[in-house]
Amino acid sequence: MPPKNEPFWIEVKQFYLVPVCHHSMEFAREVERAFRAVQPQRVALELAPFLLEPLQKAVRRLPRLTMLVYEATSEASPEDAVLGDLEMRQGRAIVKRTHLLPVEPSDAFAEATRCAQAHDLPLHAIDLPINYKHEHFDGVPDAAAITAIGPKAFYELWNEKM
Repeated sequence: MPPKNEPFWIEVKQFYLVPVCHHSMEFAREVERAFRAVQPQRVALELAPFLLEPLQKAVRRLPRLTMLVYEATSEASPEDAVLGDLEMRQGRAIVKRTHLLPVEPSDAFAEATRCAQAHDLPLHAIDLPINYKHEHFDGVPDAAAITAIGPKAFYELWNEKM
């Protein structure tokens, strides 16, 4: 087991995956440490492609903070029916939601973008533009624990709990 202060990533073929929690300074630091250790030729983010250009622009504006705002549609849940703002498409109830994505220096995606920009590397958004559940549950330990137990142990603990 590597010492707790070593950078951590998961290697799958030619890919180096860095597991992160969003909006966490500790994970932004781990992205930068893994970036220095791996020295990638390109960077990919689990992000819908339509958000890539606005994210890159927002990161160039740092330390000024930016809030990316976008709308996405998804199938309506029973709770949405109460609100009444539903649209019917092909016999299915659809709801449009506004989503907010804060871009701040303490976010791992912002740090990965900053690293790619600083080293003039290609940056790719590789997630499908799908709609996630409206509710958000981050069932991980406190991100500050990464400094006490190290990124690998943190990932193993998270993986065990999920």
